[in-house]
Amino acid sequence: MVQQSAAPFIIAIDGPAASGKGTLARGLASHYRLAHLDTGLLYRAVGLALLTPAGSAVRLSPDALRQQLDPDQAAAVASQLRLEPLQDLDYQAQLRAEDVSIAASLVAAMPAVRAALRQLQVDFALHPPHQAGDPSGAVMGAVIEGRDIGSVIAPQAQVKLFIIADAQVRAERRHRQLQQLALANAAATTNSQPTAAQPTVERILADIHARDASDAAQMAASRAAAGQVLDNSRVTPAELTAQAVAYSNPHFRAWHGQPLDL
Repeated sequence: MVQQSAAPFIIAIDGPAASGKGTLARGLASHYRLAHLDTGLLYRAVGLALLTPAGSAVRLSPDALRQQLDPDQAAAVASQLRLEPLQDLDYQAQLRAEDVSIAASLVAAMPAVRAALRQLQVDFALHPPHQAGDPSGAVMGAVIEGRDIGSVIAPQAQVKLFIIADAQVRAERRHRQLQQLALANAAATTNSQPTAAQPTVERILADIHARDASDAAQMAASRAAAGQVLDNSRVTPAELTAQAVAYSNPHFRAWHGQPLDL
């Protein structure tokens, strides 16, 4: 019987916002039976905690929020964050809200927050949990998606992917996600309070261009560290996953101690 390496098998997925990292990561985690971590949820969790002091929602404009966010408080929240609550689907739905996204992008720019969350991510990479429903441990490893994954969080990753997509496509994709989330929230709630207006595609596109500009240096470093760049502009999720699997399979076989010509 072939023996897998003692080190976990890690697939690192980097790329800009709304490039399709999450869908790909879930597909690869299922295919290889690996644990999955969306590191963006960590920053969203910090952002949500700052948006809801004492459990009461506060809705602010981005400029007002930027003025009111306390870096020390954000770092304190980040230092106490745990991964287990992120598995709750209802909590994940809260983390996908548009205002939480804005707060997350602001706290993610805080060095103290990034430092506080870095070790949590590194520990997940070094000691990934068993995939849910598979306690055998036959395959141990993780698919980790987000920013600086292949270059900072898991430079030892056997597979490093960088996902790109046209900005217009990403804006339309994000708009659809927000619409679906709004419908899901409306179906789940019984209160009569009006829901917040959804941002237009044009506004989302402007936000994406601004974020791409601010993240340019970071993205360049992550892309340079990647072993494969995949363009998700004009392919289906299944096609993108197939491309990633074709690239990852030789690395997985080598890690698992199998001949590469199988």
